[in-house]
Amino acid sequence: MKEPTSLASWTRALRKQLDALGLDSTALCQQAGLDPQLMDDPNARYPLSATTRLWEIAVQVSGDPAIGLRVSRFVSPTTFHALGYALVASGSLREVFERIVRYHQVVSDALDLSFERIDDHYVFRFRVPEGGPLPANEAMDAFAAIYLRTCRNRLGRHYAPLEVHLMRPQPADPKPWHDMFRAPLSFGAAENLLLFA
Repeated sequence: MKEPTSLASWTRALRKQLDALGLDSTALCQQAGLDPQLMDDPNARYPLSATTRLWEIAVQVSGDPAIGLRVSRFVSPTTFHALGYALVASGSLREVFERIVRYHQVVSDALDLSFERIDDHYVFRFRVPEGGPLPANEAMDAFAAIYLRTCRNRLGRHYAPLEVHLMRPQPADPKPWHDMFRAPLSFGAAENLLLFA
C-alpha cells in the first residue's frame, strides 16, 4: 500500500502555532524530516509518517497535548488552495460538507470522509482507510476543530454539533476538548465523527 500524503501547505498551520509559542518551527520540521521550503509549492505533498513525527515533536516541545485544537486557528481558505475557495463559495453548510467529501483527496489521502443524512441528523465521518496508517491523534483533533470552525464561521461562534466522537484516548485533562466542541464528547470511540442537527 502506497503511503498516504497531504498537501505540504496544510503543515503551515502547525508551523504558525509553533512559531506563536516561540518555538523554531523550521528546525522542528527538519527534525521530523520535512523540507520547510516545500510549503510554498502549491503541489508539494508530505508523507504521513513525516507529518505524524512533526505532530509528536510538537506535543513534546510545546508540552500541550491539545495543540491540534489550537492549530485550527491558523487555518484559512488559502491553506487548502482551490478547495478553500470552493468552501467559501458554498451556498449552505450541507454543500460545504459535500464539497469537503468530494475534494478532500486533493488535501490528503490519509482519510476517507463521508457525509450522510440519517433521519433528522447529518453524520460527518473522517476515517482511516482499511489497513491504512493512523494519523497523529493531534491531527485528527485539528481536523475536527477545523470542521467545527467552518460551521461557526457560517452559523455563529456559539454553534455546537449534537455530538463529537473521537477515537483518540481520553486525555488526562479533557477540558480543552470540551471547551472547543461544547457538545457531548466521546473519547476512545469506534470512529471519528461529528453529528449535526
